[in-house]
Parts: sequence; structure tokens; C-alpha cells
Amino acid sequence: MDKKEVFNIIEWIKEYFKKCSSAKGVVIGMSGGKDSFVVAKLCTEALGKENVLGVIMPNNQMTDFDDAKISCEILGINYTTIDITNSYSSILDSIQPYLQQNNIALNSVSTINTAPRIRMTTLYALAGSLNYLVANTSNLSEAEVGYTTKWGDNVGDFAPIANFTKSEVCEIGLLLGLPKQLINKIPSD
Repeated sequence: MDKKEVFNIIEWIKEYFKKCSSAKGVVIGMSGGKDSFVVAKLCTEALGKENVLGVIMPNNQMTDFDDAKISCEILGINYTTIDITNSYSSILDSIQPYLQQNNIALNSVSTINTAPRIRMTTLYALAGSLNYLVANTSNLSEAEVGYTTKWGDNVGDFAPIANFTKSEVCEIGLLLGLPKQLINKIPSD
């Protein structure tokens, strides 16, 4: 990985947005992790920080909330916090009568995957209203091992780091000058 490759990613984002000439900017779900931080930095380099909106979406408690906020502040991008707790609870509560009626327990497949799908729906609702695109923040390592939620965190209009492993994403972040303590931190999940 070198600066030329990072430059190529930034140029690719610029070209992608030229083809989507009606798009005014990008929304990014900011998790507090390195992937969203690196994608947000790439987008600020390509589009300008005024065209990037970070969205922090806690579901009750969010372990990396402070890191998500700090990442947005370091980049100088606008950001908002949208608490998805009520949406999450409402969906799970609404399916409980059917499950109980049929002696089926709510399982971890449902509880774990519902939140990322709500987050993506939230990003697309904002993007549609703002005439923005949604950035996919998934990397190649996650795709290869299946650590993703279908129609959740693996969705987006464009995916700047989809062809890069987690290690390469860290290298990109460091080449972009992002703080080592946030790029090299151990993921909370």
C-alpha cells in the first residue's frame, strides 16, 4: 500500500460522484471504528468535508460512541446522532406475539441483525431527503469471512474500501494521517 493507491481511491470517489451528478454529498454511518473513519476521510478528501455527513446511530448503549464523535470532529464533518432504540424495540416487539403463539423464541440472528438493517434504512432515509449517496464501509476481510449483515452494513451506493483487507484499511488510514490510536484500536465487536 502506498500514497499513490490512496490517491487512486480518492480519484475513484470523485469520478463516481461525477457520474452521479445529481448527488450533493454522502452520508456515512459512523461506528467509531476504523472502517467508517477511513471511508469518511477518503470522502472528505474527494468531496470536501462540507459534503460529508456522519451519522452516529446508537441502539441503547453504544460502546464506541465517543470514538464515533471524535472521528467526526477530527475530520471536521457535520454529524448527527439518531438513536435507533425505539425503532429496534418496536420491530422486535411487533414480531413477539407471532413467535410466542408458535412457541418460537426470539434468537440472536434476529436480535443481532435487526440493528444494522435499521441503521442502513436510516442512512437511506437521510440520503434520499438530502439528495446524498450512502457510503458502504465494509472491507474485504469482513466479506471473505461473512462478518456482515445482508441488507445492513454491507449495503451502500459505493464501497471505497470493499477491495481492501482490514490490514490494508489500517495502512490507508495511517497514510491519510489519521490518529494511530483510532486506526489501530481493537474493534469492540
